[in-house]
Amino acid sequence: MVPDMVYEKVEFVLDAPGPLERPLANPPGLQLVPATGAEGERYLLEVVTAVVAASIDRADQRSVAMLGAQGAAHRYLQPDESFEFERAWWHIAYASDGSPVGFTQPVLFRGCARGDLQEGTLHYIGVVPSARGRGHAHALLRHATAVLRSVGVWRIFCDTDVMNVPMIKAFERAGYRRGRIHPVRFH
Repeated sequence: MVPDMVYEKVEFVLDAPGPLERPLANPPGLQLVPATGAEGERYLLEVVTAVVAASIDRADQRSVAMLGAQGAAHRYLQPDESFEFERAWWHIAYASDGSPVGFTQPVLFRGCARGDLQEGTLHYIGVVPSARGRGHAHALLRHATAVLRSVGVWRIFCDTDVMNVPMIKAFERAGYRRGRIHPVRFH
């Protein structure tokens, strides 16, 4: 049995009024493929498993300790009922040589609409260990942000472990505003 833990997350917000005006373009050097169909789901499970197995996020580490890497990945691929999404919004990123680089899981919060616009978040975004340190998190974050804006959101609200410095830097580079730091209890 793994004991309860408390860790801190830092919030990030991007005000994003209205839908995106330009069509989405892939980040330079990456091909983003929607994670749909049986093949997309299988590849997404493999990529998410690789990411969580080597994550510096303490919630991921805890999930892996409790469920194993693939069990933790399955958990992330089944967002709870507080979110709504279309699987076509979720993407797997591939490098020019065809190797997987990472993935994005943009979703909408239920019950947080303002007028006709929803509130978005990134349920998860990750880069495989072998591709880290090359700016892919920033590219994936920008793409996931564009997906949410194309759906039409009034803002995007996200958070990450305070220890996840690479993701914090990616949020800041993408124009997200840093919010408060808050404790999270993980059971």
